[in-house]
Amino acid sequence: GGTADGSSPHVVNLTGAELTSGTKTDITLTNDPTLVDGTVYTIEFDGVDLADNPASTITSTNVTYDITPPGVTNIERQSPTNNPTNADQVFWDITFDGPVSNVDASDFNVSGTTADIDQAVDQGGNVYRLRASGGNLANLDGTITLTLASTDIQDCSGNILPNITPSGTDERTFDI
Repeated sequence: GGTADGSSPHVVNLTGAELTSGTKTDITLTNDPTLVDGTVYTIEFDGVDLADNPASTITSTNVTYDITPPGVTNIERQSPTNNPTNADQVFWDITFDGPVSNVDASDFNVSGTTADIDQAVDQGGNVYRLRASGGNLANLDGTITLTLASTDIQDCSGNILPNITPSGTDERTFDI
């Protein structure tokens, strides 16, 4: 189910501080292997102590190497600007290309009105519904633009949603 890595298996010999005992987190190896994005690996750790006694091999299977950032596949307005029941609200559904976290209203801005994005609700299936409220949206004569305001949206591998620029600017813009 992954991408082939023609250079596998990779063998890395630990050096220096990499050999100290204790729990290790977020380490960078001196001799990192060049891994292939999307490849599913089996990782094995083994070693010997100073008296040449072998340690038990520790194996972790089905480890996917993922460095691809998440993306937005669709943004769709869900309500007209002149909604008789909620005249001062506009909704967008934003669909991401996979599961993401840290999505909230502060991740987005709206311009062209004094309205604010005040809600981001997980709709399931990688879809979040944004709500813009206030700003007299019912009487707005023009375009309002939704833009990405932060870079804390990430996928389950910790890859950050980039500020993609399909419009050629520093913002992701979608007109309603």
